[in-house]
Amino acid sequence: MIFRRDGKTSYSTDLPPDEPDAGDMDQDGYGQTGAEYGEEGSAGYGEEPGGGYGSETDAVYEDEADREYGGGTDAGYADKDDYSPESIKRRAEALREESLEQEAARRAEEEEWRRASRERKRRLWWEQHRKRVILNGILSGVLLILVITALTIYRQHEIVNIEVTGNTIYTDEQIIDTVCKGPMGHNSLYLALKYRNKTVENVPFVEKMTVDILSADTVRITVYEKALAGYVDYLGNYMYFTRDGTIVEASSEKVSGIPEVTGLKFDYIALNEKLPVENNDIFQQILDITQLLDKYKLSVDRLYFDSYDNVSLFSGGVRADLGQNEYMEEKISNLAQIIPKLSGKTGTIDMTGYTPDQQNILFVEKKEN
Repeated sequence: MIFRRDGKTSYSTDLPPDEPDAGDMDQDGYGQTGAEYGEEGSAGYGEEPGGGYGSETDAVYEDEADREYGGGTDAGYADKDDYSPESIKRRAEALREESLEQEAARRAEEEEWRRASRERKRRLWWEQHRKRVILNGILSGVLLILVITALTIYRQHEIVNIEVTGNTIYTDEQIIDTVCKGPMGHNSLYLALKYRNKTVENVPFVEKMTVDILSADTVRITVYEKALAGYVDYLGNYMYFTRDGTIVEASSEKVSGIPEVTGLKFDYIALNEKLPVENNDIFQQILDITQLLDKYKLSVDRLYFDSYDNVSLFSGGVRADLGQNEYMEEKISNLAQIIPKLSGKTGTIDMTGYTPDQQNILFVEKKEN
């Protein structure tokens, strides 16, 4: 059999020189002799006698060619020897598609490997930290419940009404800011715990303040102010003293309703100590006068005591000489009716000889030059 470049097959009966002729072969060599290619030739190579190489032989070689080149002899050689641009392009496209498919398969395999690796890591992490995660979850749940409970309690105990009593020096807003300071200051439960068996102290001019929780949204603040009798001006500061003469506050501001006291003789002043004066009874007299002034709504600027303990009051441009500490309430009650009528005038009211029987009151107006 001879293969040609055009894809067709031809056959030859020539035998290789080293092999004996078919007619000389015996039955042990190639089977039958002589008539093998004659009348009985159909038994060897074909169905018709004398036909030489029949259809079976053609079929055998064609099958071999199909297996070797795929799809028949003509097709095999045509694909193998076809170098046209279209054929090259088809082959390149096929190779590209095959390469892309391989790359996609490789990436899919890598992605699957990564996914499996991540899954293994997650499982390993979970096995190592499972108890901790469960414990943290429980603690977080408990903390969330506590936070929700705290917020609920806070809203239920938010203060709406505040009552302030006993304050004359400070305003209600100042007292509330002092007591209810801080982020939880307007919560009644917080104030109840903060001031339980405790008072508000260390407030200037205030002895103490108590806080009473009337309801979940209502609080009452009671102010107990220090009983200030007056103040003396000493080295640029106002030194406030109580009824017994003890200096309890030193301030750069004047307190409304507290008179200045002048004429007292002392060498020094110390905080939380009594004023060193010769007559300690004068402080009780000062307190009595300030209480009477408050009672009769009489506002004065200053009290003056001379060396004989005679007292004078100053209100605006009017001076009232009251004399000794006798009939003081009657004097101040009359004075409270007289001073408002002398508004804008300057002069002196003499009440030193005043008695209930002889109500001698003299006003001497000072004329301006």
